Amino acid sequence: LSPGALLHPTISASLPPEDSLSLSLSSPGSLSLHAAYGAATAAGVHALGQDTLLLALGRHLVLHEAGEQRFLSAHDAKVQCLVLHPHGALAASGQQAGGAAAPIAIWRVVPFSPEPLLLLGDSEAAGAGVRALAFSADGKTLGALFAHADHTLVLYDWRGARALAAVSLGPGVAPLALAFAPAADGTLAVGGPRYLRLWSVRPAGGTIESVGCELPDQPVGQPAGRARKATVTALAWHPLGTLLAGTSRGEILVYRGAALLRAYHAHAGPVFALALPHGAPAERAYLLSGGKDGRLRLWGADAFGLSEPASAARQELRTVDLRALVARLTAGAGRPQLLGPPSIRSVSWMGTLVYVGTRAGEVLRLDYSASEESPEATLLLSLIHI
Repeated sequence: LSPGALLHPTISASLPPEDSLSLSLSSPGSLSLHAAYGAATAAGVHALGQDTLLLALGRHLVLHEAGEQRFLSAHDAKVQCLVLHPHGALAASGQQAGGAAAPIAIWRVVPFSPEPLLLLGDSEAAGAGVRALAFSADGKTLGALFAHADHTLVLYDWRGARALAAVSLGPGVAPLALAFAPAADGTLAVGGPRYLRLWSVRPAGGTIESVGCELPDQPVGQPAGRARKATVTALAWHPLGTLLAGTSRGEILVYRGAALLRAYHAHAGPVFALALPHGAPAERAYLLSGGKDGRLRLWGADAFGLSEPASAARQELRTVDLRALVARLTAGAGRPQLLGPPSIRSVSWMGTLVYVGTRAGEVLRLDYSASEESPEATLLLSLIHI
């Protein structure tokens, strides 16, 4: 993504369908899913290729490719979380509490297979539900946060369908985010309300140890006064070796190990999405952050290095206000195509395309294909109604 390609946005859109769900009769007295519109974007919008997306909707996963849809079904409760394997060919999904089926499913999405490769979790885990999932950098370990009363973190050797280690986080934690470090040392971060800890995994002994990260009491840029520690709402590890934490107060916190290096005021309200380009060299690993305020912000890699940035002006490169852009997207008789101002819940980056999931279930496609030098640089924003 070229920063200059954000300078001159233009918009196009396709008309939304009138219905949000399409069913067809496969045989007398039975119904089969034919098409679905919208997405459970809290589970993420995951780009596998140009306009090839993996999404969750209700109890199903939806693979949307070239205008066609294929469905993956193994859950009997709403899919709450969805992650891609680092190699991109596999995915893991977790369902919320209330179902009787295995709470975690592993899928092969490239090439597509409608049946799960394997299922993980016992009946007790199914009753609790899964809050978050994450693959390790080498793809061998799957971390799962279960919503038991004591909020259990379980690490799986998923290929062997066995648990390596498990630990209770405590009844007052309610974790929301989970992310493995890029180094294959078994370190992962867990974040939630007034909570951020780094866990070190020792699979051979089945033990997990942790150290707490410093969370600032005072919001960035606010005068001293009564305040409380923020909720960690998003996590990502930067290739430069730092941990990035988005908070409910609109901050992006930058850590070296458990030590807080610096903090940025990024959004007006919670930061729900932190996205890095796949495979980019560390020095060009720009960050896209998205939040409840409907803004998508592009940050230079130097903002998140271990050393202090040379220039504050180079930290945030560009802000795109989706609320202003999509206000111009109307159908017949000026009817707006979105249900309301977009609140960003997920971001997926694929080459020059960025896919944004909103709280209302819309999926926006942003095209940054123009070069930085081109005076005709455009931002193509279209609605993909799944």
